[in-house]
Amino acid sequence: MLTRFRARFSRLVTGPAKALLRIGAPPNAITLASIIFASLALAAAYSGFAWFVPMLLALSGYSDAVDGAVARLSGRVSRFGAFLDSFCDRVAEALMVVSLVPLGMDPLIAYTLITTSILVSYARARAEALGLHLEGVGLVERAERIIVLIVLSILYAAGVNPSMQLANLGLADTLSLILALLNSATAIQRVLYVRRALQQP
Repeated sequence: MLTRFRARFSRLVTGPAKALLRIGAPPNAITLASIIFASLALAAAYSGFAWFVPMLLALSGYSDAVDGAVARLSGRVSRFGAFLDSFCDRVAEALMVVSLVPLGMDPLIAYTLITTSILVSYARARAEALGLHLEGVGLVERAERIIVLIVLSILYAAGVNPSMQLANLGLADTLSLILALLNSATAIQRVLYVRRALQQP
């Protein structure tokens, strides 16, 4: 859904990417930074520093955007870099979700979110291995998921979940389940897209 705004968003990462390029920061190191920030978010959540979590999640997501820009600007795009980026995305996103558990997210909801997110990512990875292009296919991609996770971290940190009941669930838990449903719908959309694409002569 946010793919159409990529050109506008690229302006927000080009400046920092050029600055990192000037100091010689390698793209793969920036990629690993996304895991470091997500790990710090998890540590902050379990240490009782709830309001640091949204900021660290945002930095993790932003690092993932900047590393690609640095790689393109430096001409250091590589197959291993693409693999590492995808691998770190999965690890960082799982850490992001788990960091919401000590803030109040039900562990079962967290497990559902991680599982459905992996299905979306795997569908794209497997399709691209078959020569298909799935970027922009489906309701929610990683950018949308990260934004929702940041919003959820703010809600949980503010204690909104227990104070606003919606269908016997807290507001944050309800939004989490909606995201899981959107993930599932996206995975199904991608399966159907691949099926149609592979059946074409």
